Amino acid sequence: MKVGEIDLVKGFMPIHEGKALTKWSQKFSLKGDILEIGTYCGKSALFIAKGAIKNNRYVYTVDHHLGSEEHQLNEEYFDEEIYDYKKEIINTFPLFIKNMNIFKVKNVVPIVLESSAAAKNWNSPLAMVFIDGSHSLESAMKDFLFWNKKIISGGALVIHDIYEKPEDGLLHYFHPMPKGLRDTTADGSKDKAMMKKYGYSNWYDWAVENWSTKWDIHEFHGVERWDGIEFEEGTGKHSGKLGAIVVDYKGTRVKVGSGFSDELREQIWEDQKSFICRVVEIRYQEVTPDGSLRFPTFVCFRNDR
Repeated sequence: MKVGEIDLVKGFMPIHEGKALTKWSQKFSLKGDILEIGTYCGKSALFIAKGAIKNNRYVYTVDHHLGSEEHQLNEEYFDEEIYDYKKEIINTFPLFIKNMNIFKVKNVVPIVLESSAAAKNWNSPLAMVFIDGSHSLESAMKDFLFWNKKIISGGALVIHDIYEKPEDGLLHYFHPMPKGLRDTTADGSKDKAMMKKYGYSNWYDWAVENWSTKWDIHEFHGVERWDGIEFEEGTGKHSGKLGAIVVDYKGTRVKVGSGFSDELREQIWEDQKSFICRVVEIRYQEVTPDGSLRFPTFVCFRNDR
């Protein structure tokens, strides 16, 4: 498998992070097999398998293949290619299998289960666990608690995504980033003094090498918006109901499509005037570089103004 070919597969794994995964999987698969939590369409699994095959090891992938919150209908990363309109569900498994067959991968074993169910029945020691499932603090912590004890001594726990400020994250708690690197700029320059002291000249290079990701884990935040609410009709099972609300966050339009019950979707769509001036409370993961909100989820409407 060529790295450039894997990079063309549908997914959210940048090529430099994929290379880091391959490097780590090759290193730790000397000790045993590897397990991935959160597979989507198989892009990261291919990077991991590329390293593990060097040592004739297997990569087990755990995913219910129904998509995370952000993949659902009307959400930020909704993709029609992985949506089953007949069953009205996300289903990434067919594309995952297709990708494994395209690359003729023989050392990837899919486990189509919730992470908790798979962990409950897992008894084999693992050399490396890669967590990239649901991105909420609660889910990430559950994955950590379910799987960290399955890793052998000298193995690796690798966690992908989320937070740019290292001192606030979970990974920083277990493996702190040197203080002198936290405020550096990842501009490609190689400061000799920093290289001599830390082995790295910026926070980015250190994080990718030591955490196998540039981000860390953090909890959701909340935001309240007074006005600028718009309503969009849903599609599929939400046709004729609310699909999403659109709010103005500091001049950026943010679409929020999850967190609504079917009853509330119908109520809002039939009586939009009653909701247009209400305060809406939203939880979100972080502010993105373009000023939007990552994984926004509706919490409630409030009556205060």
